[in-house]
Amino acid sequence: SDRPRPNLKIRTRPRCQEWKSWNFFKNFKGDKYNTGDADDPLASGNFMAEDIYVCEQQQRSFKSPYFSVGAIAKDLERSVYQYQRNVQEFMTAAAAKESVSA
Repeated sequence: SDRPRPNLKIRTRPRCQEWKSWNFFKNFKGDKYNTGDADDPLASGNFMAEDIYVCEQQQRSFKSPYFSVGAIAKDLERSVYQYQRNVQEFMTAAAAKESVSA
């Protein structure tokens, strides 16, 4: 297909997640939301499939006419803020480098 593939390396659950949630998931049988829908990615019990689905839904929501950019929570979204700053700095440096070479 012509659909671009995400640059994503699929792997199993990280071992640290396995250790932290062992007691909860040791008897887990899937469908944690009790939807009864076998095709629901959020009920699969597969963390990677859930994460991919949620990320794709988030990306689709950006196209919504109801989406707008707003303020972020200072402490709770610090990692998001830092990531955005890193991207901004990279793009600013790339634009400066491009203008010098032009």
